[in-house]
Amino acid sequence: MNICILGNGLTALSLAKNLTKKNINVRIYETKKTVNSSLNRTIGITKKNLEFLNKEILALQKKDTWPIKEIEIFSEKEKKDKILNFKKKDILFYMIKNDKYYYHLNNALKKDNFFRKKIITKKFSFDKMIKENKYDLIINCDPNNPISKKYFSRKISKDYFNRAYTGTIIHEKFDNNKAVQIFTKCGPIAYLPLSQTETSVVCSLNLKNKSEYTNEEVLTLIDKNNPGFVLKKISDLKSFKLNLANLRNYSHENILAFGDLLHKIHPLAGQGFNMTLRDIKVLSDLIEERIDEAEAFEKTAIPFRTFMLRQVRDKDLSLFEGIAKVEPEQTGPNAPLQVLIPAFMISELRRAFEIGFLIYLPFVIIDMVVASILMSMGMMMMPPVVISMPFKLLLFVLVDGWYLIVQSLVGSFNIT
Repeated sequence: MNICILGNGLTALSLAKNLTKKNINVRIYETKKTVNSSLNRTIGITKKNLEFLNKEILALQKKDTWPIKEIEIFSEKEKKDKILNFKKKDILFYMIKNDKYYYHLNNALKKDNFFRKKIITKKFSFDKMIKENKYDLIINCDPNNPISKKYFSRKISKDYFNRAYTGTIIHEKFDNNKAVQIFTKCGPIAYLPLSQTETSVVCSLNLKNKSEYTNEEVLTLIDKNNPGFVLKKISDLKSFKLNLANLRNYSHENILAFGDLLHKIHPLAGQGFNMTLRDIKVLSDLIEERIDEAEAFEKTAIPFRTFMLRQVRDKDLSLFEGIAKVEPEQTGPNAPLQVLIPAFMISELRRAFEIGFLIYLPFVIIDMVVASILMSMGMMMMPPVVISMPFKLLLFVLVDGWYLIVQSLVGSFNIT
C-alpha cells in the first residue's frame, strides 16, 4: 500500500510513523513553511493517548514528558478562591515540548525504510502529482496548500477574536506538577509545567477592543498573574491567531482531510493534538480493516458521548427516547446520538435560562425601585430604564458579575 501525506507538522509526522510501523509505504510532501511554525510551543496529552503514542508511534523517554497531577482555576480578582480544582493521586495528563517530539520523530523517520520525503518548490504542481503517482490514499494535513483551497474550502468557521502568546518561564527549582489557569479581563492565561525549572505559559488574549498586544504588555500580564514562581527569565514570546474551523466535507475521492485542516479548535482545553491522536488510531484501524466506517464513527464519538451523558438530565433523555421510540436496550447510557444530542441541548438550554433568570431578577428589582421613585417625584414621563441602566451596570461591576457567571457556567458541568 502506498500513502501520500501533505504537510510536515507533528500531525503529518506522527501519522507517517504510525503507518510505517505497519509496513506501509509513506511519502511526505512538505513546504519549508510548515516545519518550524509550532516548534516553540507545547502540547498537553492524556495518559491514554500517551500510551497509544508510545506503543503505536514513537516510544518517548521519561525525560521527554512531564506529569501534571493537579489543575487549579482562578479569576484575576479572586486569586485565593479557586473556581475549580482537579486533583488526583494518579497523573491527569502529560506535557511535551513540540521541538523535542519533532526532533525524535524526524530522526526515527530518517532511518525508516518505508518513509520518503520530498521538498515542494514553487513550480510544484499538486494536480500533476495526484495524476502521475497512483497513491492508494492521499492524506492532507496542510490547510494552506492548493489542494485544501480547491477541495476543502467549505467549512464551519468562527473567529474567536483572540491571539495566543506563548513562551517559556525559567524559574527556581521546585516540585512543579500543578497547572494553573487564571481568567483575566484580557483573556485566560495558562501556566503549564514542563520540568522543575521550566513552565510553559499560554495567553489567549481578547482582540475585540485591541488590534495587537506588545511583548511588554503580555510580559507584564504574565508577571502580574504569576501564581508563585521565582522568575529568572522568560523566553521570546511567539504569537498566532485563534479561530475555530470544521470542514463540511472530510474527503474528496481518495484525498482525506486530517489534523488542523479537518478540525481546528481553541487551545484552552488542550484537545487539539489529543483529537488528532484519536483520529490516527481510528484511521489506522480502518486501513488494517479491523473496523468499518460505522464502527470508526462510533469510536470517534465516544468522548463526546461520555461528556454529554454526564451533563444530560434523565428526564430529558427519557423524553427523547420516548419520541424516538427506541428499543429498551438503547436507553440510558446506550442511547443513540440522535436521542442523546437533542436531550443534551435542552438540558444546557435549561441551565442557560436558570443563569439568565438569576441575572435578570436583580435588574427587574432595580427597574421597579427606580420606577417607584420616579412616580413619587411626579416624573411619570421619564422612562425608568434611562435612570436604572447605570445602576444595573454598577451593580454588575460591584458584585463581579463576569466572575460569578463563569463560576456558575463552569461549575454546572459534571466533569469528575
